[in-house]
Amino acid sequence: MVLNGTAEKYLRNGADGYEVINIGNNGASCQGDLHAYVDVPAAGTYTVELRYFTGAQNYMKWIVDEDAENGDVKKLNWSGSASYHTDSFDVFFPTKGVHKICFYDDERGCCNPDSFTFTLKEKLPDPVDPSTVNKTLLNQAVSEADRLEAAGALEGVNELVVKEFHSALEEARALLEDASADQESVNASWRRLSHAIQMLEFTSEKTALEELIARAQTIKNSLNEYESEGQDEFLAALDYAEQVEQDPAALDDQSIAAAISRLQAAMDALVRKPIELNYVILDFLITQAETINGDEFMSDSYSTLQTALTSAKDVRAHAENQQQVDEATSSLHQAYLNLRRKASEELLKELNSFTVFVRSLPRALFSTAELNEIDTLNNQVTAYLSLDEKPEQEGTALLTSVRDVQAKAQERINSQKQEPQKPADPEEVKPDQPAESLKPAEKDTTEKKEPEATKAPAKSVKTASATGAAELGLLSAAALAALEAMRRNRKQK
Repeated sequence: MVLNGTAEKYLRNGADGYEVINIGNNGASCQGDLHAYVDVPAAGTYTVELRYFTGAQNYMKWIVDEDAENGDVKKLNWSGSASYHTDSFDVFFPTKGVHKICFYDDERGCCNPDSFTFTLKEKLPDPVDPSTVNKTLLNQAVSEADRLEAAGALEGVNELVVKEFHSALEEARALLEDASADQESVNASWRRLSHAIQMLEFTSEKTALEELIARAQTIKNSLNEYESEGQDEFLAALDYAEQVEQDPAALDDQSIAAAISRLQAAMDALVRKPIELNYVILDFLITQAETINGDEFMSDSYSTLQTALTSAKDVRAHAENQQQVDEATSSLHQAYLNLRRKASEELLKELNSFTVFVRSLPRALFSTAELNEIDTLNNQVTAYLSLDEKPEQEGTALLTSVRDVQAKAQERINSQKQEPQKPADPEEVKPDQPAESLKPAEKDTTEKKEPEATKAPAKSVKTASATGAAELGLLSAAALAALEAMRRNRKQK
């Protein structure tokens, strides 16, 4: 603490702080002030304790950090005789750190203790500001407690739990109504009520214990199927668990958990006597599964088989009854049946040849409907061939359709190749048109051609017409001869 100002002051050995000799007296010319600098560890209100000597009634005035709003005046204690007296007053420091208190005498007869000593005491608790106390969680906990009670959650619950529940709820309601309640009290009440609500759930913990006891009773009824070692501990653990389950005061997690843990450990330690199990079919399936070549099958189905095989081997090593063996056998068998083979090279080659066939197809020979059927199947084949893994089953189904469609298309192409060409019609001379043979003959400037008889057997219009007509059975032999003569006469003219 540092002092300065106009007041007289000195430090006496053994004094509790600085002793101020005089600030002023009853004379108007003796006004003065005393400045005290104090370093406070935290903001808040602190108590200043005074010890002073006076022979008259005095007042003490002060101001903090020269803030007119942070100051006051106190009428000091006086017994009516000249002697030492003590008194105290509170001073508020707005922040942590160094602050200045100014004690002053500014009027006649105000502050005239002959000497005084003052000491700064510990920080007082902060006053409760109702506007800063948050009761939201406590209010929600009360609402939840009311809801649970209305829903019958307390029925069948241990009476000690119910008693604590009601006590915590009553306390919480009182704090909600108390405007002077501080945050610490509100928080403590919330924790207490929350714990009381959670205590209602201990019934479920006991339910877990009850279920374990029921399982243990089943084992107890067939205890002759187990080796004698461990039976005594099992029976003792079961007896202890039943005591905890029936004890209404056993509500804490630790007691219930201890009973569950002990009984479960005793049950696990029991060893069944050896029994004869039938592994014949399971062993056969395990052997068959182990010889499977995974490259020949779709990866997903092969992975499923491997999982079932691993499980089957585990059951084979640790089975406790025939049901476990039978279930493992069934699972492995189903996985074996569900294997899906990959398509063979021969199948893929034939499907690829179909796509080549479609690309070279003479599309003019087919109807729109036929082409749609061919193109749809070709798209399906192309999509199948693009798969990373091609299942044999789907490929075989496609191949059946491919062979049918390709056979029909090939039959259409072959039939068109064998059909004869349509012959040209014989020339006709219409009566209302001049015949070509009646036109004046033009002078032949070309080389003289060889006689018809010596020419190569090139087909003339006459032969093509006559032969074609004869093949079709449209003209008789006599008609053909007459037609041939008429043509010959035309050329001679």
